[in-house]
Amino acid sequence: MLIDLNPFIKPIIMNSIIFSKMINKVVLGDAVKIMKNIPDNSIDLVFADPPYNIGIKYDNYKDKLPQKDYIKWTDKWFDEVTRVLKQTGSLYVAINDENAAEFVAMLKNIC
Repeated sequence: MLIDLNPFIKPIIMNSIIFSKMINKVVLGDAVKIMKNIPDNSIDLVFADPPYNIGIKYDNYKDKLPQKDYIKWTDKWFDEVTRVLKQTGSLYVAINDENAAEFVAMLKNIC
């Protein structure tokens, strides 16, 4: 089941009741906003398909940030992923060739 929380996310109201409804669900939304409200070491699997930063036209996201800003943003969501993943958890990332090497280097630093 896919749950799109984008229209409903308000960090103040994101609490354990909402989190409990996300158990065994796929959650679609702003990763940083959603994960900030998820308990540490509580997630088994994260699949991320972040914007590729190559100029794709999205409705609500500028897909051509300066590389420094893109890496800073990536570092934010990597930090949240490592915080919420269980010790036995897994992270899968779909990314383009242009950023793959940097993603791998960043992940090696946090694993």
